[in-house]
Amino acid sequence: MSWRVTSVVDERKAFCELAEQKIIPFSDLCARFGVSYKTGYKWLSRYEESGVNGLHDRSRKPRRSPNKTSEEIESQIMELKKIYTAWGARKLHRLLDIESEKPCVTTVHRILKRNGLVNIPEKVDVAEEMQRFERGRPNELWQIDFTSPVETDSGARFWPMPVLDDHSRYCLGLQMFESPDIKSAITGFRDAALRNGLPKEILTDHGSSFGTSHMYAGRFTIYLWALNINHVRSRYNHPQTQGKLERFNKTLKKECLSSNRYNTISDWNKCLEEYRNVYNEIRPHWALGGDVPACRYEVSNRRFKEPDRNMVIEGDGLVHRRVDMSGKVYLLGHQFNVGQGLVGWRVSARHEGGGVWTIMFMGRLICQVKLSKNAELQPKKVLPMS
Repeated sequence: MSWRVTSVVDERKAFCELAEQKIIPFSDLCARFGVSYKTGYKWLSRYEESGVNGLHDRSRKPRRSPNKTSEEIESQIMELKKIYTAWGARKLHRLLDIESEKPCVTTVHRILKRNGLVNIPEKVDVAEEMQRFERGRPNELWQIDFTSPVETDSGARFWPMPVLDDHSRYCLGLQMFESPDIKSAITGFRDAALRNGLPKEILTDHGSSFGTSHMYAGRFTIYLWALNINHVRSRYNHPQTQGKLERFNKTLKKECLSSNRYNTISDWNKCLEEYRNVYNEIRPHWALGGDVPACRYEVSNRRFKEPDRNMVIEGDGLVHRRVDMSGKVYLLGHQFNVGQGLVGWRVSARHEGGGVWTIMFMGRLICQVKLSKNAELQPKKVLPMS
């Protein structure tokens, strides 16, 4: 049984004073105050030892906590959290560097929670979790895209462009550009290729940044073809095709873009390069079993060399022509359009008979045309090969 709620200390004092008088039998006294023998003797003993001060409730905190996390470990957790503010308990737990046994992830989370440092979890996009795919080796497929722009104090807007290896999630390149155009896309790809070599394929969406066209191959595609790289497009209105890159963009915004503010591209690029190193070398990735992307990435054995715009593939029956500034080719007194993406490059033409010619670039079909003096030239629409 328990003490009455009102004036608990006064109740205990009255009990002890009556007990010392020894007028009322102790058993009857305990019954009158609604406490057990054990409780009655406990408060009487404390009253005799410390007076009224001994009748207050004592802390229930144990005198010893053999399983308590040491101050050294807790301090290390707090220091890591200061550096990687957007990371939660699982990632911080992987970085703990201690000789003794590591605390569990739950303990790390409890320490963060006690100090008010638990991040609010983001809502997971269900569609993002569906139909995952992964290439079997590094450099089989790279993913490229521009992410949402950041705005400076002056109102200028800059666009980050990450390049990601599909197999390892390794960030091959990460730069800020003044405009998400084709020139920036080629520059960002080229810098990543200079550092890491060439992939077999590159995956992009259908945005104008990558020069995709319903009729002719664009500048970005032609540049890849010149390096013997396939250009793969995602499905229309289906960002899940580039799910790894979409996930990277969210992480980049949360862990870097939203917590920094610079007014020049050079300052932003220094910041992004530092983050790229953290992402590749330090940050655990759960899709990789908690390893870092650098553990799974290997530099490509296909080294980058700037393609020669005069190069062609030789073969029997082939003639070669340079594409003029209007995107047209002249052949046997006729001119026809092959697209702005090929301006300045040389294409090859092969006669198929009956006046029909096949136009190719580095062995890839561009279009077919029929040359006739009496017929208007109408290039046959042929979709660029992927």
